[in-house]
Amino acid sequence: MGYNMMLELAQDNYSYAVSTGNDGLSLEYAASRTVDVGRADSAVVSLVYDDYLYTGGAHGSYNDTAYVFDAETGEELSLDKLSTDYDAFATFVTKFMVDKAESDSSYSDRIDPSILPAEQYSAAFGALLREGSWYLGSDGLVFFSQLEEFGPYAAGIVEFTIPYAELKGVSDDRWLPAERA
Repeated sequence: MGYNMMLELAQDNYSYAVSTGNDGLSLEYAASRTVDVGRADSAVVSLVYDDYLYTGGAHGSYNDTAYVFDAETGEELSLDKLSTDYDAFATFVTKFMVDKAESDSSYSDRIDPSILPAEQYSAAFGALLREGSWYLGSDGLVFFSQLEEFGPYAAGIVEFTIPYAELKGVSDDRWLPAERA
């Protein structure tokens, strides 16, 4: 939702409250965007945008979107450019996420089995291989869910970091940090 749309909603809400005499309506609206630099070096610039929107109710909503750029050309990188064999790469990273979710208790606290049963991990984590849900961070390749994709609001966004050392031989060394390639 753009800021103009949010302003329009706020004006409509205010007009409704005034015309009906309903002074109990929430007239608080908020929106913000922050940008984190996941990694910036001679090979890659990764940016993660965090958008927050509150239009009333119990809590606001937030959404992350990542963009990764080739630092030499300025071209936005798509996930399929990280490896010469995308199918093998996709299989590897999906399996890594499944193994992590099954063996690391910090994930079981955040992934709700009523929303995402373990037998559906592979399909669900494979679906994270989409543009905007990954970036090259300081410690590795990061894939992340959206809010409430794998659990309740309180569980937040679920992130999987695949260390660069694990990506050696699976991804193109060009995208690995120089000191780790």
